[in-house]
Amino acid sequence: MTADAWDRLAQALAEENDALERLDLARAAAMLAAKEAALAAVADAPPPDATRLATIGRLARDNQRLLERGIATQARVIALVAEAARDAMARDAPSACYGAAPRHGAPMALQRTA
Repeated sequence: MTADAWDRLAQALAEENDALERLDLARAAAMLAAKEAALAAVADAPPPDATRLATIGRLARDNQRLLERGIATQARVIALVAEAARDAMARDAPSACYGAAPRHGAPMALQRTA
């Protein structure tokens, strides 16, 4: 039973690491419950043998590195989207000014005329 808990933790970390390595952040996020359950199971288990502990330590270090990379990548994507939105709004701002001719497809609030 004890070995099973440590094996489940190692498996959960390995699967999440695989998803993070592929930058499949949605899949990695969906694995959170399994990882938390595996961590809860080992909390009551005696320590693993040295080999298993070394393996889990490596998986945990890889997990931290990959999580940090995923978070940084997601932050860069959000920043790029925000920058593109700002640029688009700045580009479209003159056509949304008071007195400008309405653009097709513009929201009604932006279709002001003199």
